[in-house]
Amino acid sequence: MNIFQKVFDFCQKENLFKNRADVAVGVSGGADSVFLLYFLIKYKTKLGLNNIVAVHVNHNLRGNESDDDQKFVEELCKEWNVLLITKSVNVKGKMKEQKAGLEESARILRYKAFEECMKETMLDTLCLAHHQNDQAETVLMHIFRGAGLAGACGMFAKSESIVRPLLCITRQEIEQELQKLDIAFRTDSSNADNGFSRNFLRNKILPEVENIYPNAINAIFNFAENCKVDEEFIRQNLDKNYLKVEEDQTKILLAAEDLHPSLKFRLIKDAFVLAGAYKNIEQKHLLMLNELFKMKTGSMQNFPMSIVAYKDYDCISLKQAKDLQRTAEIAFEIPAKFEKNKIRVSVGFAKEVKFDKDKHYLDYIKIPHEAVWRTRKNGDVFCKLGGCKKTLSNYFTDKKIVQRERDNILLLCYKNEVLLVAGYDISELVKIDETTDKVVEIKYGRK
Repeated sequence: MNIFQKVFDFCQKENLFKNRADVAVGVSGGADSVFLLYFLIKYKTKLGLNNIVAVHVNHNLRGNESDDDQKFVEELCKEWNVLLITKSVNVKGKMKEQKAGLEESARILRYKAFEECMKETMLDTLCLAHHQNDQAETVLMHIFRGAGLAGACGMFAKSESIVRPLLCITRQEIEQELQKLDIAFRTDSSNADNGFSRNFLRNKILPEVENIYPNAINAIFNFAENCKVDEEFIRQNLDKNYLKVEEDQTKILLAAEDLHPSLKFRLIKDAFVLAGAYKNIEQKHLLMLNELFKMKTGSMQNFPMSIVAYKDYDCISLKQAKDLQRTAEIAFEIPAKFEKNKIRVSVGFAKEVKFDKDKHYLDYIKIPHEAVWRTRKNGDVFCKLGGCKKTLSNYFTDKKIVQRERDNILLLCYKNEVLLVAGYDISELVKIDETTDKVVEIKYGRK
């Protein structure tokens, strides 16, 4: 079977293209992307494609060499009568902004450029030229970083709007075919820099492995395919009801502690993704979060990408640390309107008293002039309406208010005496009674 038929059969088996699809093709000028573009043009009718648009991203990392790559792609697309869209990105600027490595910054900007192109041109599908060697490198990198079965799956032939038609063939097959066809391509000089982890695997490790196991690349590819089958089966048995997404936080119910580790750790990984940590999460982080299940209520752990996890009474909660902000002191005034910690507060004199969950009523005369709105401090005490005085911490515990929420709860205080816990209770010290002359009404609303 020739290489073109092999790729075509793979596209059909994986159902990569819908009929009359408009596709973008990432074309760097290297052998892989040049071959992919040639294949799509050659099999355009058989694949049922409508329009093919090439996209070239200039990373501006190799000076004239980067510009020469772009010129090469421009001339190639002109010769093959393919519409080309070029994008220029500032990788070094991204590295400074995100404090990320060169490879990661380049990848982020490249995919962002592809996404912009897809939106601008209303294209359905993005074709990328990853092949079996790329897959072998990816699988090994994932394993070396501590990945489980999901990581061992490597790249998928179809992932949302991205397809990878060349995953069934090797780099050697691609280059040999281009030589037969006398089709030129560019070679990126940075591919020889073994300081990059992927290049080290490509240039040092895998060639040595292939000397002993000549079929290693294909074997790793088949391993990844088998992992995908097993991963799909496990995922079908994963109950997503153990995960809850509420406003700015993701929750894993503590009941998940009793699940088989295979299911439990997938829930943990999914929780990280939902919380915004879609990268830089390794096996050690999954184990750390798993340990949080065994810790006492109120325990916390910090994770990459500013994720903070807390053990609450019935769940593990994950959220961005930047969302955990304390409130500065605000003088108590009438009338007043302000917004803090995603709560709108309105203060005024009541015309009539109608109790409900979003209102509190206080005796104006009983509120000290020096009272302020703030969040909790050490030594705060509270005597809720109808109750006895206790530490604010004990009150929060009685109300089952989790630790990470306590820092954001708005209080009306006089020194260390809490007069009101916004949205919860008022103090016995400021209650209205038959002697009350002026009633203060406090209303709450969510952003």
